[in-house]
Amino acid sequence: MVGLGVGSLIVVGLLKAFGRVGRSPSHRRMLRLIGRAPLRAAPVLNRPERKLHRQLSGIVRASRTHTLLAQVSMGEFLRVDGKPHAASDRQRVFNAFNAKRVDFLIVDADWQPCIVIEYHGAGHFQGNARTRDAIKRAVCARSGIVFMEVAKSGLTDEQINDLAGVLYGMGTVAAE
Repeated sequence: MVGLGVGSLIVVGLLKAFGRVGRSPSHRRMLRLIGRAPLRAAPVLNRPERKLHRQLSGIVRASRTHTLLAQVSMGEFLRVDGKPHAASDRQRVFNAFNAKRVDFLIVDADWQPCIVIEYHGAGHFQGNARTRDAIKRAVCARSGIVFMEVAKSGLTDEQINDLAGVLYGMGTVAAE
């Protein structure tokens, strides 16, 4: 395979591996397209988000029973209950939140979601951010998950106390 770049070698490897699983022309086209794309790894969190993550990590770590996750798709931790909705309604509801990500998710020892934290950094209010946030708020309220919004300036003392209260079983988060 002289003359092939790393990207080409990866595509050849993907095509060979994929060929054993399925032979769909559309999948082969996707793999070729990926093989030609100028992709690079990028940080999951920007600098202000990393600062908030460090602060949240300290609070969560002290609970000894919870875990902090970042950039989680809502479709990974929410389900639409089958009753009383028809299958088509369940799918539409799921589609409304599935592709949305939350900045931070705190889960308990059983990996059940407890708190969603949305960081409103400098670039937060672009495009349809208000609509996305409204959907996230509604979905969390409907599923019993605490939803906390953190301003660009970071966690307030009240928010820190609220988080500690929820994580250590002493209370609930007040509406922001």
